[in-house]
Amino acid sequence: MLARRPGWLWLAALLTLCYVLIPAYWMANSLAVLSSSGFAAGLSSLLRVSAAAVALTLLLGAAAAYALGRPEARGRGMRYAALALVALPQIALIGALHLLFSNSCEVSAGACGDRQLYTTPWPLIVPYVLLTLPLTVALLAAGFRDLAGAQVAEADAASQLPLRIYGRTILPLAAPALAAAGLIGFIAGWNGFLSAVGFTSASKYRAAPIALSLFGNIGFGVVVALAAALIVSGPLALLALALQRQLVAGADAPADRRASSRRLRRLQQAWLDLSGPARVLLVVLALSAYVFAAEGWRVLAFPYALDYGEAPLLDQTMRLAHGQSIYRADLQLAPFTIANYPPLYLLAQVPLAWLFGPAFWYGRLLSWLAMIGAALFAGLILRALTGDRLAALVGGLTLLALPYTRYWGPLYRVDALALCLSLAALWLTVRFFAAPAGGAEEARPHADRRGRPALALVAVALLLVAAVYARQSYGLAAPLAAFVWLWMQRLRRQALALAGLVAGLGLGLFVLLNLATGGGFFFNIVTANVNEVKGELLRQYLGELGMFMPILVLITALFALLAARERSWRLLLPYAVGAALSGLTIGKVGSNINYLLEFCAAMSLAAGAALAWLRRAPRIRHALMLALALQVFLLLPGLSYQLFSQFRLDSRADMALVGERIRAADGPVLADEDIGQLVLAGRPLLFQPFELTQLARVGKWNQAPLLEAIERQEYALILIFKFPGLPLDRDRWTDQMRAAIERRYAEVEQIGFTVVYRPR
Repeated sequence: MLARRPGWLWLAALLTLCYVLIPAYWMANSLAVLSSSGFAAGLSSLLRVSAAAVALTLLLGAAAAYALGRPEARGRGMRYAALALVALPQIALIGALHLLFSNSCEVSAGACGDRQLYTTPWPLIVPYVLLTLPLTVALLAAGFRDLAGAQVAEADAASQLPLRIYGRTILPLAAPALAAAGLIGFIAGWNGFLSAVGFTSASKYRAAPIALSLFGNIGFGVVVALAAALIVSGPLALLALALQRQLVAGADAPADRRASSRRLRRLQQAWLDLSGPARVLLVVLALSAYVFAAEGWRVLAFPYALDYGEAPLLDQTMRLAHGQSIYRADLQLAPFTIANYPPLYLLAQVPLAWLFGPAFWYGRLLSWLAMIGAALFAGLILRALTGDRLAALVGGLTLLALPYTRYWGPLYRVDALALCLSLAALWLTVRFFAAPAGGAEEARPHADRRGRPALALVAVALLLVAAVYARQSYGLAAPLAAFVWLWMQRLRRQALALAGLVAGLGLGLFVLLNLATGGGFFFNIVTANVNEVKGELLRQYLGELGMFMPILVLITALFALLAARERSWRLLLPYAVGAALSGLTIGKVGSNINYLLEFCAAMSLAAGAALAWLRRAPRIRHALMLALALQVFLLLPGLSYQLFSQFRLDSRADMALVGERIRAADGPVLADEDIGQLVLAGRPLLFQPFELTQLARVGKWNQAPLLEAIERQEYALILIFKFPGLPLDRDRWTDQMRAAIERRYAEVEQIGFTVVYRPR
């Protein structure tokens, strides 16, 4: 297609370029940043300080490493002691260094005269040298020891002057190690904040990180701070790219060649064979993967609920662990609770609930691993469809780089598991029911080389049904894509068989569960999920998607319109259409970004498939890689909806105090945003405020029993979360409930933003 319709491709490239430039309005803030007070001077100071720290570190470290690295040197074990100093945290030096720099005359018994270190740049340079010198010595000493081979021995025989050997032979051979050590030192100096804020009083020496911290973190200040962060991080990326050949050459040192495996050497060669844009894209994606891991670990280690929806799911897990039904058809008797999702995600955690009791970590771990699995299956799908390893790697990592998946992935929610199961089903579909990538166009089931295609079809059906019974909205995109793929591969009998299996298994389980719960399953899964749809919410979420991910949206649209002859198009187009249709339900009241996770997967798959599609047009492919790198880099800071979860992460002490109040209560407790504390305290939920409030407002639940219980003051505590500018309490409680609480209960305490009510 690329050779037959070059006009279309150039038009697509032009549109892509124009759309890529849309985020440039963020970068226009760079002018405001550079003209702001102190930032330009701080950037210049930062460059001088970092360069001086690197020069001093390499000068001292190389000399010490040469002395310790020579085979005949005594005390070579000192380099391990130097390496142990790397573990010393920077903050441990703050007290002593502050005393030295702020009271240098007293420390030196008045020998300094009128000079004060506190007004010089040395307090910024010395800490970075102290921190990076041990690692520099340890790295270079090992390198110098390996260089004491044939080349150095020959030079040593010609001259007995160690200094001449050091200058003319050792240092040139050690250039890769010096480059690596210098880059580490430069990064330490460039990112330094504690020294810049605490060790100097001279404003002209205040580094750029200080000026960056002074930009606002609300409203337009976020955009300005982002522009400043891009400016500050740019030199590091440029320096790493400039030194990449030296850094890679360091891996080819004699000792490393002896120790490294053939697989490692192949990876090194593969990296060297990549184009510059591909390297930039992979570096940015690797950084995003690190952010995904770091943020996920922080969420896993947090013991309290981060999202309102986590607590009801944990409560339902504990009810199932105790043999109780979670799908109740009668909501006029307490507890007033709803189970909005099928039970697969909850049932998977029941054994862990038996072992560990109520806790969020095991459900979050399951979701986090499932999101990683979803990224893995996205890459495997692209590998099977295109045969392009780079495209597969980019597609999988892009899924982890998106802020929606990064935020939602580690939460105690059902979506990541459903996404992982559905993508696993699609991978099996293309793995067993297609010709190999680059092979014949007409596909057939691989009975001759894989065997048992019927068993593979059953496995696909089971995975698709499992995804639906993790979250019911996953019954559209992946089943549609699998059916269309088989149909367009001329495997129509298999396509119809798959549709029959999925429909039969899904409906059969639905009927059994509905009969077992006396109609409660249908009421909870279907009736109680039909919330009011607001066009304003839909426009808000779709507008945010287009504003912050314009490049990915455009790539998906162009691939859908122009790549009809690509084999991957036959799977990805129906998947993207199904994901988009499911995503439109985000307009429901109470919806969240989890409704767009399937579309995020579709965009990631389209990005990888587009790279494979453009293999015969390298210039456009390189432009696409750079555009993707820019898109992912701009998404690294996250989006505004993550601010509330960040607030919850920083409110650990307040949440612990709320938990103490709940455990000390001598009766039942009602709460809204803090219902997770009830479950952790071993108290079952008696009322799910958001879900039941929405049902009451549309006339599907009579709130009279709850109002009567409030009037009778049956609850020992009622906790209402009131956050300024965010009317969560109005979404969680009806007007009648709030009026009854104000009438029969008195506000006795406020813990953070949680107001504690007790009976009057």
